[in-house]
Amino acid sequence: MQGRVRIVFEGDTGVVDFHTAHDKAVIYVSEADLISGPAYRKKLAKLRKAKKLKGIVLVEKTPMTEQYFLDVQKFVVIELGFVLLPVTNQVEAGNLLVQMVNEENKPNGNPFIAKAKRGISQDQAVLSTVQMIPKLGSVKAKALLCRFKSIHGIQAATMHDLSDVVGRTNAQHVKAFFEEKRKVR
Repeated sequence: MQGRVRIVFEGDTGVVDFHTAHDKAVIYVSEADLISGPAYRKKLAKLRKAKKLKGIVLVEKTPMTEQYFLDVQKFVVIELGFVLLPVTNQVEAGNLLVQMVNEENKPNGNPFIAKAKRGISQDQAVLSTVQMIPKLGSVKAKALLCRFKSIHGIQAATMHDLSDVVGRTNAQHVKAFFEEKRKVR
């Protein structure tokens, strides 16, 4: 990253590995962190308690960590509500950090960033979360939310009720998704 952005080293950044902006905090979960066990989860949980910071999690997704990635994705995105960005190595993570810092500093560089700064509505965030269920598109995710009103409502729904809305096969995917989530805890 040297030469591309001004780097400020701080001795005590707490649980955060990088700050790309005043309200964005980045945690880097390396391949070694994933393989060694769930210690990284404590760090992520501490970041969640910091109400003023928006969490971005960079995770090394390699052939060796492929088996852990789905659990990490569910924990980071669904349970904590953070942004998850998979990277293949430390160099790619560094380049991504440089891009984030550069985009934050551009006044009118990307028109979508200005919209993102306004924030995502609660309804859009819930819809995005429901769309994380494998094999479920936006139309069926919206139908589930219209019928059951919340993620907890979808999770508590019976197989029959889910089948009425999205069909039997998709209902099985929804049930399997939430069953897997319970096993992870």
